[in-house]
Amino acid sequence: MHERNVAHRKLKRMAYLLTLLVVGFSISACTNTLSRLLTPTVAVDVASFKPGSYSLDTAHQSVLFKVKHMGLSNYVGRFNTVEAELDFDPTTPYNSRLQAKVVTNSVDTGDNDIDQMLRSSSWFNSQTYPEAILETQSLETIEGNRYNYLANLTIKNIKKTIPLTVEFHGGAYNQLTQRYTIGFTATMEIDRHAFDLTDYPGLVGDKVTIVVDAEFQKQ
Repeated sequence: MHERNVAHRKLKRMAYLLTLLVVGFSISACTNTLSRLLTPTVAVDVASFKPGSYSLDTAHQSVLFKVKHMGLSNYVGRFNTVEAELDFDPTTPYNSRLQAKVVTNSVDTGDNDIDQMLRSSSWFNSQTYPEAILETQSLETIEGNRYNYLANLTIKNIKKTIPLTVEFHGGAYNQLTQRYTIGFTATMEIDRHAFDLTDYPGLVGDKVTIVVDAEFQKQ
């Protein structure tokens, strides 16, 4: 009798495990099918992008900066709060316009002490100058999907004209958001001293590289 009960329990356990296995495979199959259905057909030719006004998808953006630390490594940080608008028409690209606002108080290096220092009056002075602003001024050249702009960058109320390179990755209708979306990577390099960010010469490099990855949704 005891052996029969043990065998019965083993059969029940096996049946339970088989049920879990079948359910797991079913969920995985459904997830994979859904993923395939939601994956858009991306057009990489900028000429095929839909013209119009676009707003930044704040859930799919990053603004990173990197600067040499003691000549030993690149120190990397980011800004977490960004707003941006893009007017773009591939048929008249030289009329395109990008404007972005970065909240300097949202600087994030992963180290609270350094974050507080960067927000202080010695660096970004976030209380007095809460935003850094980037505005494209003119499109200079086009190299395939790479658009080379001159842009005005304002930090601490100091405005400088800098080169800005925007490399478009593609455009597609996003099934999740039900919005047509385009994405790009923008890069620029600045001299921090030109914006009165002058502390720790030698320890902190002069040149700062800024890399923006973003998706923009058509309005």
